[in-house]
Amino acid sequence: MIHTLSLWLKRLQFLTPLRSQMVHRHDYFFWPAELAFLCEQIESSVQGGGIALEIGCAHGATTAFLNKHLQWARTYNNLRDGVRYVCLDTFSGFTRDDVLYEKDHRGKSGPHYNAYRINSPEWFQCMLDVNQIQGVTVEKGDAATFDYRSLGPVGFCLLDVDLYLPTIAALPQIHEQLRPGGLIIVDDCAPGQVYDGALQAYLEFVRTQGMEPEIHHRKFGVIRKAL
Repeated sequence: MIHTLSLWLKRLQFLTPLRSQMVHRHDYFFWPAELAFLCEQIESSVQGGGIALEIGCAHGATTAFLNKHLQWARTYNNLRDGVRYVCLDTFSGFTRDDVLYEKDHRGKSGPHYNAYRINSPEWFQCMLDVNQIQGVTVEKGDAATFDYRSLGPVGFCLLDVDLYLPTIAALPQIHEQLRPGGLIIVDDCAPGQVYDGALQAYLEFVRTQGMEPEIHHRKFGVIRKAL
């Protein structure tokens, strides 16, 4: 009886606009091949030591995906125990100064810069709890001014803050904390996009370090620290 009632309620819901909430949706900003690349890189990078750091987490879809992969890797692929995962976000979208720079100095404008404002550390923690993810440290702060020295050595960093100013400010600070053999992946390193400030910052930084740009999947700018 309960099963039959539940089935009919589902069918009734499907006849309403709520049906879009009843089916699986790909809620990631990354293609499957890009997620696979991130999984491969985070696992190999943190195996050698250091924390996993994600900067610019939005509502946490990628955070959940990568942490589920690390759980699998610990169980089935001999990943070391005790990998610390840190999430840093403003939890209120882009800062005013960073958006003004894009408009005034890079000729960018549009509604995209109002994204990610409806968020909070509490909602983010709820996402972690629902997905049964433990051991994640959630930090509210600006990528440009955060004290990365407080985190200790970094083995892997996904830097996904989109705009030029926070990216160019964060990169040297993260690189300083990056352990030998560690890895930074800068997202949105594709030309001609609304968020291509990240690409400009990435190219400027690798040039100052005497490195060659290394871009994977047409959007991931990779920085490797020599052993």
